Amino acid sequence: MSRKLPFFLDRTVILSILALPIIHFGVSKLVLLVAKDGISAVWPSVGIYLAIVLLWGYRVWPGILLSELLVNPLFYGYDKPLVSIAASLIDLADPLLMAFLVQRLIKQSQWLGRSQAVFKFAGVVFIEPIFTSFLGALTLCWGGVAVWESFSSTWLTWWESIFLGALIITPTLLAWSPRFNVRQPLPRSWLLELLLILGSIVMISYFAFGSGGYSIEYMLLPVLVWSSFRLRLQATTLLIVGISAIAISGTANNLGTFVRPSVLESLAQLQSFVGVMMLTNLVLSAVLNENRQAELRLKQVNEELEQRVDDRTKELKEAMQDLQRTQSQMVQSEKMSSLGQLVAGVAHEINNPVNFIHGNLLHAQEYAHDLLDLMALYQEEYPDPSPKIRQKIETIDLEFLKEDLSKLIQSMQLGAQRIRNIVLSLRNFSRLDEAELKAVNLHEGIDSTLVILGHRLRAKTHFPAIEIVKQYGNLPLVECFAGQLNQVFMNIFSNAIDALEDHMKGQDHSPAVLTPPPTITIRTTAVDHQWVQVAISDNGPGIPPSALGRIFDPFFTTKSIGKGTGMGMSISYQIVTERHQGKLYYQNLPEQGAEFVIELPVRTIDKSLTALSAS
Repeated sequence: MSRKLPFFLDRTVILSILALPIIHFGVSKLVLLVAKDGISAVWPSVGIYLAIVLLWGYRVWPGILLSELLVNPLFYGYDKPLVSIAASLIDLADPLLMAFLVQRLIKQSQWLGRSQAVFKFAGVVFIEPIFTSFLGALTLCWGGVAVWESFSSTWLTWWESIFLGALIITPTLLAWSPRFNVRQPLPRSWLLELLLILGSIVMISYFAFGSGGYSIEYMLLPVLVWSSFRLRLQATTLLIVGISAIAISGTANNLGTFVRPSVLESLAQLQSFVGVMMLTNLVLSAVLNENRQAELRLKQVNEELEQRVDDRTKELKEAMQDLQRTQSQMVQSEKMSSLGQLVAGVAHEINNPVNFIHGNLLHAQEYAHDLLDLMALYQEEYPDPSPKIRQKIETIDLEFLKEDLSKLIQSMQLGAQRIRNIVLSLRNFSRLDEAELKAVNLHEGIDSTLVILGHRLRAKTHFPAIEIVKQYGNLPLVECFAGQLNQVFMNIFSNAIDALEDHMKGQDHSPAVLTPPPTITIRTTAVDHQWVQVAISDNGPGIPPSALGRIFDPFFTTKSIGKGTGMGMSISYQIVTERHQGKLYYQNLPEQGAEFVIELPVRTIDKSLTALSAS
């Protein structure tokens, strides 16, 4: 671990001890060169001290005290050591007390960019020197450096020079530190504008503080306002320092409008001009910075508000889509439920008389055979019937009747059996008695669905018959909601038939031309002991490129208006993936057509029961 160095070995302390006496000596030399009768309007050293204390802390006090003790006797006639020490201590107190008050009153960083903080700073550097300058004037009069008759003027001059030194020099130095100033972006034309501003200042200063002596010093304010608006605070404060130096030098040489018969009057005029100019531009720069910050915050708030509005609009849009999807799914489910109940009821009502007819047809066939046998036996016993009976035999064409009656009964049996098969398929398709998970044979559901769609598979006037190719594998019984899976099969088969019919429109359907015929292929395989796969493909045109990736979107359909709601495949996807934890995907075949693949687990966990048990 590194140990903390002793106070006098601190790098900052050593640097201040070495540098501050040199800086104070040079500044004092320059000030006395432009002083009027040995009296300076501005005391820059105190501004330098205050800036250094605010930047580096109170530990620089040895450098300040040493610079005062070494330099003051050289320039200000402090012959008595006690007077020199007392004046040096008073000069040390000014930056330390000002820094303490500034730090106590101004808590925020970058306070040069805040108008309220600038006013607080100006108040501190205005009020604090009143007390220390009083002590300084008292010390000078007591030590014989000044006469008691000039006590008030000495006090006032000391106070004004300290106040202006802190007001002008300290912000000029602090403006270069990011701790105290906000650095604004410069315009593209900043260099040209800086040259124009410098030219304007030189020209106005020449006529105001040069040989001309015109009262146009007020024209410097618009130029500085221009600088505050367009340039950074660093440039503006440096320009004010330069203007102050020109004004002080001109006044010291009895040039300019601030020259008065009395030195104190000249200093008062000069100091008021310099102080007002600096304070005005500090406040203006702070207000401009606050406006820029407020504009930036307003822009950020507007962007955040717009983002929130966009996010909220997106959420509402998604919620509306979910609501519409849920509503359509509920309506579709309700329609399927009502249709299932209707189908089950119709199947039940039809099944009873069909069973009665089918069961009695066998007896009717036996009775007919008995009657025909009896008639044949009667003809053997009585080969010569009466003319009336012979005429009736010819009228009814008895031979044809005996031959056709057997065929008629067989045809009735086939029709009744087909009705029974259709009723059974309807009952298997609806599966109202299987609302819970049950192990079923998927082939039965597929076959039942194909029976119901049989009228669409048969040949029509303008369309040939659609062939069904079954490539059934050896599937285990699958736990599923059979009625819902049958609905999925129905949707996929219906879409395949629609695609084939659209593809065959306008084609020559003669056997010589139509090769291969429209075909739907059903392939079932057991992937492993836990999954089964059902693939349904057709040799139609395939899925359009514009529809790829949107097949399962709610309300999306490639069919013409009135032929589909766009919910069939969306509901099918929900049934397979959510209700059965399976997979449903599609692809265009390399040759022609599209293929839909259903992958189902052999055992399905009912999520509703799982959620109920978890709650």
